[in-house]
Parts: sequence; structure tokens; C-alpha cells
Amino acid sequence: MNIILFGFKNCGKTTLGKLLATKLNLDFIDTDDLLAKRYQEKYKESLSTQQIYKILGEIKFRDLEKEVINPLAHVENTVIATGGGSVMDKESTKILKNIGKMVYLKAPKQLMKERIFAGKLPAFLDAKDKAASFEKIYANRETVYDTIAEIVVEIIAKTNEEIIQEIKSKVDKHGN
Repeated sequence: MNIILFGFKNCGKTTLGKLLATKLNLDFIDTDDLLAKRYQEKYKESLSTQQIYKILGEIKFRDLEKEVINPLAHVENTVIATGGGSVMDKESTKILKNIGKMVYLKAPKQLMKERIFAGKLPAFLDAKDKAASFEKIYANRETVYDTIAEIVVEIIAKTNEEIIQEIKSKVDKHGN
């Protein structure tokens, strides 16, 4: 059984994924970590995913992301935290859907906006009009997220433990 966590940037995929994997005694993979390692192997330079996105641009970034998601087709007993935009690619989504339960960590738009704007501006936002670009990207991604989700877990006003318990319960009900 694999559990694939996806959702908007800063919704807690990595943090919750690690906790969930520990609780369920499963392995944990973060596709952003795999992407950064793959970039380092290819280009002999260690960069963050944000820096990689800026250098490669969205299309080449998504291609590199596919390179690290494709081999996951053989992974078992793992919680996989995806990058926020990785499921925007149909090929990547197909692989992920085939290997596990797609769990959407859903958060209100305003919460995501506050979290994102509180830190360093992500490369996928237009610095000249960050509010408008956020609105557009959030709307596009939310539509896709809602479409591919097998399980939806609202993360607002819940502790990490409550969220993990809800994921576990819904995955159990949904069947392995």
C-alpha cells in the first residue's frame, strides 16, 4: 500500500508524510528531495527545488520531476509527498494513481496565501503581481486536485495528529 500526499505548497505534505509513515511503519519519499538529487546528478550542482525551477523553467522542471516520479511505479509500502505542482502533469499523475491512494491535503485559499507570502516567494509566482498570479495558480491547481483526489482531508483547525488519524481512517475505509 502506498499513500500519495498532494496539495498546494506549504500545506504540510512533507511534515505530515513523515509523521504518517512513522505511525504506519511505512517508508517515506519526498519527490522534491528526489528531484534535487537528480538535478545534482545531472548538472553537478546542489540547488533547492526553488532554484532549480528558476533555472530550468516550468516545462523542463516538470520533465525532471517526471524522471523521478516514473521509477516510483515499483515502490511499495511508502508514503509519498509530492511537489505542489507535480500532479499537474498527466503522466506523473497516472503513475501516482496506479501505485497508491491519492490523498489531497486541502487548505483554504487564504491560509495557503498567508503561508506562502510569509516566506520567500516561490519561483512559480510572478513577483510583479504575486496576488494575481497566486489566485490564478491556486484556481488551476485546486481544479486538478479536486478531480484526481480519491481522499480529501481538510487541514484547517486540526492538529497534525488529528490529520494523520483522519488520513489513516479514510485510507482504511477506502480499501487497500
